[in-house]
Amino acid sequence: MYKRENEYSERLIKNKKDYADLHGCDYFHYTQGPHYYEFRDLMYEWCPEQNEYHVVNFYKLWMMDRLTDVYNEVLYVDFDVLFETEENFFEVHDLSKGIHVHLEDYHEEALKYIARWSDEKLYLRSMINKYFIAHALCSHDFMSPRVPITNTGIIGATREHIRQLDYFKNLEEILNNITFFKTDPDSMYTDNIKETMDYNNEPIYSYLLAKNNVPSVNINGPWHRILDHTAVSYTHLR
Repeated sequence: MYKRENEYSERLIKNKKDYADLHGCDYFHYTQGPHYYEFRDLMYEWCPEQNEYHVVNFYKLWMMDRLTDVYNEVLYVDFDVLFETEENFFEVHDLSKGIHVHLEDYHEEALKYIARWSDEKLYLRSMINKYFIAHALCSHDFMSPRVPITNTGIIGATREHIRQLDYFKNLEEILNNITFFKTDPDSMYTDNIKETMDYNNEPIYSYLLAKNNVPSVNINGPWHRILDHTAVSYTHLR
């Protein structure tokens, strides 16, 4: 099992590096180290209730933010993302129009959950759970609570829009608000919804896109799809 995991890791890294080299882009792969540990300590200082999964996903956004100090345009992809095209992301997408990220409205699914399955506990990483977190954050600020939920597995953005998003400016306060939502005895949310609210980076991203009026462009289809047994054919980057 360990050997197989190493094999896939090498292939995933090579896929991304080959894609970057093809288009003359700099490629960075971040792992644990002193910088990450320093960041992790800060995150646990801000919110001791979160876990390593949350920290890692905040760290990827932190590093994307840092890279825009050097680069005007940055493409972030999760480690398990596989490029299947030779098209240049930066040429196909006009990043000046907004942050390019997958967005999906889960309002109707949330209503169905309340109407039919509200006695069932939500999966922590379910999109409906993420919707309720974003809903709570927006409601707390007297904003429209219906916002599309982002998938931060792939993000393309300019320095201007990352600065406008300003993800980490008030993150400590946002995390503390989520802790409050989880324990508020007067909450409009049922106990099973409150129990599964967590410190996920994606509903916070959705909330900040709306709060800071950051333009966004929904990427889906061939540029953002799940690669599994339902996919029929692939064009792999060579």
